[in-house]
Amino acid sequence: MQSNFKIFLYLIIPFIYASSYTQINSQNDTHTKEVSLDIRIQDNQKLMLTDLEQAKLNMEGLLKEALIVGDKKAELLLLANKCRYHFQKEDAFGLVKASDALSKKAVEYHDNRMQSLSKMYLAESLKFNTLFEDALIELQNALLLLEKEDSLNLSIINTKSNIYISFANTYSQLNKPRTAVKMMKLGGKEFNRVPEGDYRNYLNYLYHSNLGIYYMEYNKDSTEYHARQSIKLKPKDIDKDDAIMLRNYLSLGKVYAQKKEFDTAIEYLNKSELLAIEIGENVNLKETYTTLIDIAKQNNDTDAFKEYNSRLQSLKLEQFETKNKSLHQIIEKRKLKQSEIDSQNQRTFFLWIFIIIGVSIVIAVISMVIYKNKIHSKYEQLSKEYLEDNEILEEDKAAIYNEVIALVKKDDPAFMVSFNDAFPTFTDNLLKINPKLAKGEVEFCALLKLNLTTKQIAQYKVIQPRTVQNKKYQIRKKLNIPNDVDIYNWIHGV
Repeated sequence: MQSNFKIFLYLIIPFIYASSYTQINSQNDTHTKEVSLDIRIQDNQKLMLTDLEQAKLNMEGLLKEALIVGDKKAELLLLANKCRYHFQKEDAFGLVKASDALSKKAVEYHDNRMQSLSKMYLAESLKFNTLFEDALIELQNALLLLEKEDSLNLSIINTKSNIYISFANTYSQLNKPRTAVKMMKLGGKEFNRVPEGDYRNYLNYLYHSNLGIYYMEYNKDSTEYHARQSIKLKPKDIDKDDAIMLRNYLSLGKVYAQKKEFDTAIEYLNKSELLAIEIGENVNLKETYTTLIDIAKQNNDTDAFKEYNSRLQSLKLEQFETKNKSLHQIIEKRKLKQSEIDSQNQRTFFLWIFIIIGVSIVIAVISMVIYKNKIHSKYEQLSKEYLEDNEILEEDKAAIYNEVIALVKKDDPAFMVSFNDAFPTFTDNLLKINPKLAKGEVEFCALLKLNLTTKQIAQYKVIQPRTVQNKKYQIRKKLNIPNDVDIYNWIHGV
């Protein structure tokens, strides 16, 4: 069974101060509000491992407080936590916005580490849209920002190690598992620079969980070993399973599925599913459903296959809109950046013209021509990037079409639910034209919207082609479609 870890790794940024793992300081009434805010931010970061939505709710109040007291460090930590929330929810659109907000504040406050984190999270949003090469560039830039920072600082160590984890995730999605393992081990080297103690043990708890993931593609025994090592290293003060344990359960479920020990595999995968739902994390949920579907196929368990396939399709449709919106936002950011570059070039150009205009009119004219050619070339490149990005978007749309059509082929009652999720305005627009359309007629129009031929509709609905032609004729009359207009073109415009 081939493993697929696209957008599977849960990337954790342990911002929690190392001191919280090595010692417990006594507290008294003389503590300042700033220290109290720090402690509550630490608690909020821990909560993100077990209850994302509650952590998000608390985060908003903490951010307002940080702004009121002017605590820049706390503000940046909370903005980074927002990025982490949207990543775990696999909310590509929210992640683009959150990483942009973090980047702007980090630049304003001259904080290289937070600028680096913003680039790492931007890379994650690019990966959600399969822009892997762009993601690798952002990750490389993130590392460059940390070159001049103190390499023994725990925050810098954490950030570097997680950039390497993000590199590993990228190479895993590019089907380069051995390179992914190498990058993960570079992250492990950063962890080993932390002094021995509870915090070091916590990082190794995280490290073994992540490393096991990347071995899955070519060495399931190593995956099982590292998952079990991670479980052994789970801190005793974590009284309930967290997102790291979620990954361990999923890794073991996939290992036992490959071993054909399906009962044990399902036991671990059920733990993974329930924990993902409890935490509110979507990153691992798709991989859990995919593995359960594969097991159901091998066991010829039709009911389980339908159930988990339905859950997977619902999850994909839920995430399609945010990917679509995030892709458009990425394109708009590129346009804005290009516009800023062009504006700066234009200002430089006119200054240059002002200086040399008295020397040589001929040089000025030649320079103007060169400049215009450069501008034209840049706009051509921008158009090319826009078209390439839209091709990616169309691939995503094609995937949704295929999912809906697959339900039609199986005569699944959930067909119209999935169709309306993919085309939310179609039914309403149709009923505005003729409110008296019957439910069956609306469903028939949906089949035409999917560009199914007369022969395909007859095959999937088990009726005669002549019956399909008659239905088309009736739809024409009810919707007043002119005889000289193709019915598919007309339906496509609804």
